[in-house]
Amino acid sequence: MGYKTKLSIQIFLAGVFTMLLITFVFTSDISLSESEPETDQGTSDVAGALTGTAEGHNGPVTVSVEMDGDTITAVEIIEHEESPGYSDKAISDIPAAIVEANSTDIEVISGASVSSNAIMEAVDNAVASVDSNTFASEGDVVTVEVEGHNGPVVVDVTFDGDNISAVEIVEHEESPGYSDQALEEIPAAIVEANSTDVEVISGASVTSNAIIDAVNQAVDEKGIALAAVEETDVESSEEVGSEDTDEESSETSEEPESEDTDEATGEVEVDGDVVTVTVEGHNGPVVVEVTFDDNTITAVEVVEHEESAGYSDRPLEEIPAAIVEANSTDVEVVSSASVTSNAIIDAVNLALEEKGIAVTTAEETDSESSEESESDETDEVTGEVEVDGDVVTVTVEGRNGPVVVEVTFDDDNTITAVEIVEHEESDGYSDRPLEEIPEAIVEENSTDVEVISGASVTSEAIINAVKLAVEARE
Repeated sequence: MGYKTKLSIQIFLAGVFTMLLITFVFTSDISLSESEPETDQGTSDVAGALTGTAEGHNGPVTVSVEMDGDTITAVEIIEHEESPGYSDKAISDIPAAIVEANSTDIEVISGASVSSNAIMEAVDNAVASVDSNTFASEGDVVTVEVEGHNGPVVVDVTFDGDNISAVEIVEHEESPGYSDQALEEIPAAIVEANSTDVEVISGASVTSNAIIDAVNQAVDEKGIALAAVEETDVESSEEVGSEDTDEESSETSEEPESEDTDEATGEVEVDGDVVTVTVEGHNGPVVVEVTFDDNTITAVEVVEHEESAGYSDRPLEEIPAAIVEANSTDVEVVSSASVTSNAIIDAVNLALEEKGIAVTTAEETDSESSEESESDETDEVTGEVEVDGDVVTVTVEGRNGPVVVEVTFDDDNTITAVEIVEHEESDGYSDRPLEEIPEAIVEENSTDVEVISGASVTSEAIINAVKLAVEARE
């Protein structure tokens, strides 16, 4: 075999080897590129992926959520039955927005709010499946981590025997403003009641319930059975019944009456139309000035006290305002600060006794106005209404003058925003309803929310305005 023949064979073999190598690499690339979409489908094959489901507009929406520690790194819609076209933007944009914000506290897609909220809720459910039952116990302190509105809420619950002695929020991601009241008042209410059977804060129910859930988990961890309010009442009634069977039952039955008459005790000073009363509060003396105009209470002012800052802020502000508005001491106490609330009420009762005034109670007021309310019931909600697309502007009468409210709806007639654009209400008294009633209405997507004690006229004006806006959309 000649040199040229050998060289030709070598070149041919080298060419064949090269072609085989290129073919192998090419087919490997194809197989790799075909295998990648399987992991992009959001199936449970993805390592560390969490799955959550929530009810959408047309049926369940299931999502896959990938986490890196506390960070959401990926959200994918695995399955849904939402309508094509209407829900496309929510399906495509909401997952990306959640990842970017590392939170489900994002704006819904206008025109697809139900689908948007379903995706957010499904993500919350996925994350909650890992985080909601995390707790650590150390001595008499149990630390519990639960899922709040925007992320984890970490709560320290301290026990003294079978009693809850302290509840502290040590970490949270809840929105400032909306959640402040719940973060402050729910722990205080639980400690005071030694029970989780407390009222949630209207406008912050998710945060309220998160704290309550955390304490319930801590109680379960300690193996403590807290008496519910109803059980406590039953036990008390049984005790009273057993006392009544004793020979001294007649004396026992008379004791509550004598205690009622002695309940309001304190020092009273009169200076014209102003009566100054000193009563015992939670931490020490509470001094209250009550001003009268004939038989009407025109002002109640707490001029001195030793109550705890934070816990007592609401009763010190709201109870006096409520008494003046109702011209009565038959007002609701502030849950979580009943001792301070009742101290102020007792002080005003003593002032009334000193002046010899019998103020109409709430029951009497209701009976006197029942005939009027029946005749005026259909005309109660009145105001001027202007409709501009999805925004309805309503003007109603408040306590001091017109209150102008803008109500924004989405295409599903869901209330997405309530804004007070103009009012003449009094600073201080009306601050809470002007801020909290709109928030509560949006959160509940309903006007069936609680009015603010001490500012019911302003509260009801806003609620009535939104009612008129809803009617205008129907």
